[in-house]
Amino acid sequence: MASYLEVYVDNILQNYNSIKQLTGVEVMAVVKADAYGHGMEGVAKALEEGGVQWFGVSEVEEGVRLRECGIKGNILVMAGVTDDEERSIDYELIASIHSFDALDRYNRVLKKKGKTGRVHISMDTGMGRLGFFPSQIDELSMWINILDSIKFEGLYTHFSSAHEKSRTYTQNQIRLFNWCIERFAQNGVTFNICHASNSEAAVDYPEARYDMVRVGNLIYGQRLYKGDLEVLKTYSLKSKIMEIREVPAGTYIGYGHYYRAKKPMRVGVVTAGFYDGLLSTKRNNVRSFKICIKEMLKCVRDTFFDIPMVRYKNKHVPMVGRPSMQLMTVDLTGTDAQPGDYVEVDINPINLKQNVKRVFVTKENGDKDEEK
Repeated sequence: MASYLEVYVDNILQNYNSIKQLTGVEVMAVVKADAYGHGMEGVAKALEEGGVQWFGVSEVEEGVRLRECGIKGNILVMAGVTDDEERSIDYELIASIHSFDALDRYNRVLKKKGKTGRVHISMDTGMGRLGFFPSQIDELSMWINILDSIKFEGLYTHFSSAHEKSRTYTQNQIRLFNWCIERFAQNGVTFNICHASNSEAAVDYPEARYDMVRVGNLIYGQRLYKGDLEVLKTYSLKSKIMEIREVPAGTYIGYGHYYRAKKPMRVGVVTAGFYDGLLSTKRNNVRSFKICIKEMLKCVRDTFFDIPMVRYKNKHVPMVGRPSMQLMTVDLTGTDAQPGDYVEVDINPINLKQNVKRVFVTKENGDKDEEK
């Protein structure tokens, strides 16, 4: 393989178990967006084998994929099931309901099919994106009490600012969600499962763990929180060195002749580029910015690439020259690298295209299972 993503299954499971031990409540593994780029089916299978019972996805299609790969656990479709109600029912997915219109549509499809559906009600306590407003609770309670084709088992909200230094906004959301729970109870409506916390809140806001937390970033080793919980890296992008060239000083490398070797160099041509998703995130690159100033800003549009760290045997090997569609060049001077070896490219998997294979690795025996 020219490039492939190694996914460390054991580390994902250990991260999950660390979160569960810390929080002391049920943990929903969020596997939307192809498990944050790690490969949804492979990750979900490993998690379920490790005892995970709850999975969070964004769309019905993702839930269908999980069922078709053999996942038996609870699957919550967090963005709702509107326009895809029938499949959500057929595949026994749990519907998030965000509005009266969505509730009516879902109920009508259930009646038509003669089935009962599971629902989690979403409350907008400050995200401003999806969910019922607290002012709608009394009317919603009336419908919950009379709709016998729906099992209203869950109530949840989503925090917008749990990752920020200021705690005020999140604490206000927590207070409002608590009020929502109490107001429903006053109307004779109770829920088996209440949940609100994402990864950051699961660590930093113990009072908001309720019956379950929904965790994505932390499972995949991405830390955006202030707490002490340590998580492990869960992936490594490996790209093959297809050729190594000895270039003399003064040689221009890459498109636009912006990089010129100041001394003799050992340059590796690596089989990874834009097509694979590298450098897809834009950010200020000081080195290129200086070049563009020198050349009267004629290439400002090219100055904002996020240059990934590239390593060979844990040694940083800088990228030299501009990357291209499927190739990039790195400085291998001073290394023993040979054609056919692999370098490690530090990139968030969520940026990787689907053409990059995901290979699931277990530490115990080094087994590799390539995602089909």
